Amino acid sequence: MNSYISISLAVAVASAQTFVSTNNECWLGQGGRYTGECSDVYFFTCDEYEVDAATACNVFTFSDSRITWFPQDITVHYWSYYRNDGTSNDASVGGEDFGESKNEGKCHPIAEVPTQYTNGEVMNYTEGMCGFKYQITNGDEDYINKFTVLKDGAATLLAGSALALAALLAF
Repeated sequence: MNSYISISLAVAVASAQTFVSTNNECWLGQGGRYTGECSDVYFFTCDEYEVDAATACNVFTFSDSRITWFPQDITVHYWSYYRNDGTSNDASVGGEDFGESKNEGKCHPIAEVPTQYTNGEVMNYTEGMCGFKYQITNGDEDYINKFTVLKDGAATLLAGSALALAALLAF
């Protein structure tokens, strides 16, 4: 039993040590690029991207979000960012405000080491957050691969539509 725990710990440490983060932003064409809009029933915004062969780039989201992809060569990690002390909840936030510590930018990651993201998992934005930083890595040496970023939960849209419909029916 002890050897199993030792091996598991060694594997976890090795995988954590092999993660290399990048400052490339997909939206800015650094290691990947935005290729156009798509549509989804449950999210307001659907964007399609591609990530260059054997490289990585980051995508920032500022609401509930989901990332999906088909190729097995793509891996995604994420950081959850929260507002630094003294940063107003009303202050606008962009990707440039995501600092590496509480001393940089308007936002800081809750953990230094990113979490591996599961394809299609919905990430819920909570109060006090700035958003999520996703790093998409293409392990294929020869091909550009595509992924989709879905943002803003449609529950708000459905609730607003139901309220508007109820108001119309009341008259």
